[in-house]
Amino acid sequence: MKRILALTLLVVATIVCRAASPNLACEKIFERKDLRAEGRDLVKITQPSNYFRSVTAENDKKLQKDILAAIEQDKKKSCNIVERYNGDDNEDHVILNIENNGCIISIGCYWTEQGYVRLFIQADPEAFK
Repeated sequence: MKRILALTLLVVATIVCRAASPNLACEKIFERKDLRAEGRDLVKITQPSNYFRSVTAENDKKLQKDILAAIEQDKKKSCNIVERYNGDDNEDHVILNIENNGCIISIGCYWTEQGYVRLFIQADPEAFK
């Protein structure tokens, strides 16, 4: 009887964990109230089949630092990572793909040494449930 109960609890825990929200550090960036400031461009699109968030800032090394730290945290959850570091144009890129709820969440970040940064997240809204 104990084995059946333990097995049942294991199955239920697996289902709950698999359907859990991805709890992404990059997604939390878009909850910040300071994104609606001069020098920043914020885009939020929520449709039945599309969840998209984007923020762009120039000469904002503080936001850039926070975004790059969030990218590093979310890399641990990624099933695919594409990185490009180009010394010629001083523009670096990272694309993360994170699987959740049978969907792929795409996170992209572009930045320069001068403080330009652009972060985006795109997925089916089901990926965040």
